[in-house]
Amino acid sequence: MRSEGLRAATGEFADDNFLGEGGFGPVYKGFVGGGVKPGLKPQAIAVKLWDPEGAQGHKEWLAEVIFLGQLRHPNLVKLVGYCCEDAHRLLVYEYMPNGSLENHLFVKQVPSALSWSTRLNIAVGAAKGLAFLHDAEKPVIYRDFKGSNILLDSDKKPKLSDFGLAKDGPEGDDTHVSTRVMGTHGYAAPEYIMTGHLTAKSDVYSFGVVLLEILTGRHSVDKTRPSREQNLVDNIIVVCSFFYIYACHEDFQEAEEEGADSGAVERARLGDPDPAAGGVAPAFQACQQGRRAIISDPFFIQSHLQLSASKWEQKPSLLITPHCLDRFIEGENWPTTFSSSIFFYRWQQGASEARLVHGRDLAGEFSSVCYFAHCDGLVLVPTDTNVYVFNPATRDVVTLPESSRNVLPGRVNLSVGFGRDPRTGMYKVVRSFFRPRDRKTGIFNMGMEVCTLGGGDGGRHCWRETAADPPYPVEAWVTAQSVKGAVYWTIDISHLEPRPHSLLRFGLEDEAFRMTNLPDSLATGDGVYFNLNVMRGELCLTGSRVGEPGGDDHPLMIWTLVEDDGPRPLWEPRYKLNLTVPCHPLSILPDGAVLISLFDKLQRYDPQSKELTLVCELDSLRFRRATRSRRPGFKNLHFFNVIPYTESLIPLIVRSS
Repeated sequence: MRSEGLRAATGEFADDNFLGEGGFGPVYKGFVGGGVKPGLKPQAIAVKLWDPEGAQGHKEWLAEVIFLGQLRHPNLVKLVGYCCEDAHRLLVYEYMPNGSLENHLFVKQVPSALSWSTRLNIAVGAAKGLAFLHDAEKPVIYRDFKGSNILLDSDKKPKLSDFGLAKDGPEGDDTHVSTRVMGTHGYAAPEYIMTGHLTAKSDVYSFGVVLLEILTGRHSVDKTRPSREQNLVDNIIVVCSFFYIYACHEDFQEAEEEGADSGAVERARLGDPDPAAGGVAPAFQACQQGRRAIISDPFFIQSHLQLSASKWEQKPSLLITPHCLDRFIEGENWPTTFSSSIFFYRWQQGASEARLVHGRDLAGEFSSVCYFAHCDGLVLVPTDTNVYVFNPATRDVVTLPESSRNVLPGRVNLSVGFGRDPRTGMYKVVRSFFRPRDRKTGIFNMGMEVCTLGGGDGGRHCWRETAADPPYPVEAWVTAQSVKGAVYWTIDISHLEPRPHSLLRFGLEDEAFRMTNLPDSLATGDGVYFNLNVMRGELCLTGSRVGEPGGDDHPLMIWTLVEDDGPRPLWEPRYKLNLTVPCHPLSILPDGAVLISLFDKLQRYDPQSKELTLVCELDSLRFRRATRSRRPGFKNLHFFNVIPYTESLIPLIVRSS
């Protein structure tokens, strides 16, 4: 095509015909007829004019001509013609009257919002266009998949445009194309940005970002939001069905009126280890046809969200799990309490009371005196035979399978730990169990198993034995803590005199055990209560020693583990408190205050004022199974677990249909 004819077709590139501008240059609407190209009926066109001062040039113009000149698909925009005269570089496309998807999602001047069915059609069409490029005889990597490059025709059918950054895919045995990183911030895949290795999976990641934009109505990067919410992928976690997500968006309320099937797509996910655009479109088409999409069995998807330490330290939130006596096991000196219900209350510093966030009955019983392990906001609930993984942020519960070993006969003490393998980034659950055979001789039946969440056979979670069992039984009543790639427990050597106390360190990467000594003042003796906490990324130990009967001196001591490179670690004392009553330390708050359990009350101790402040009472939490002990010397038995919690960190638990 001649540049003069295109100039005339657009009215000398009049402002009234201006459609938009991209990296190549401005785009104008025009009309062409037989005078421009013989035999061509008058039709609306879009003319892209090269801007010499823009980010793209002749190389991108040539790529556009080559790719769109060879590729034909209903979901690719048609290249009507081009112009190369002297310094002029122009591209002529079919006119798309409904503009770009980006305008419909984010520009308020657009008169009508996209309905749910239309959004679904756009997602299907875009996936088909992308799959066509990847599955071509000579694969093409699009490299710039985003809402502004998805154009809509008169029927709002999507077509991919702007192939200036497209590249030929790898050939033969090559797994990727090495190239300079190009694309748009917020849409480019992280592995492509870090390595420069370009694959079709990079396009699928970009498709996932656009899909989130379609579902939420939010930009991939929005600088007007708070810093931790600016990146959409880091902030929005796709964990429930599509219906759950679009119910959060006000423009989707019409979906129910249109009769959308809430179960059509059961689960959506990003971060697939082997994604392909060709597998996306069938899932969406199943949704269109009212069928349940069959999606592979995901379990955990790693989130790159990080705990906002500064905000948590200003106003920390805690999950409180209250327990009280359900039933006794006769014949024991100390009654063991069991429950089949679990309740989580959220308490935020400064709030007048704790608020119920979740209550659930579990299949099986768990010991109320067993402290739950937690990591990144997820909570492990051990029962007699199973381990439950609870996500307070999504209120979802996943049951891990039964042990691969035969459960030992008689009463078994279970303890679980939980953390991330620093090498793989995968969550690992570590379960220890033992049954004392003879405490006098120190003979135990012991075992240790590991379950990699999302790993194992076919991506499913399963238990496997560790290389070696722990040298001593792990105490089930102390909270296991995960910090710096390891899980720490206290161990039970109660058959030895004087009774020594120690920690057992389990490395999540090498899965090896190591003993870690406690501070000397807590290393031996009875009447000592422990709890482990993580504060500012460091392991903290709180120890309380019961004073003389009738006395008012019950010291509470707090240490931080500074170095742990051998059996003689370096513990740094934080402070020592003298309380008037014996207590059980639960958690350390950022301001230095300590949460302690005093019978049926949870209290906050301020070391500055030396005052106790009531946080909550068990009765006020409406624990529905509160019963009284009929045994002499026992009243209501109450226990609290306290778990640091923030809504800004939401790891994923996803269950397939």
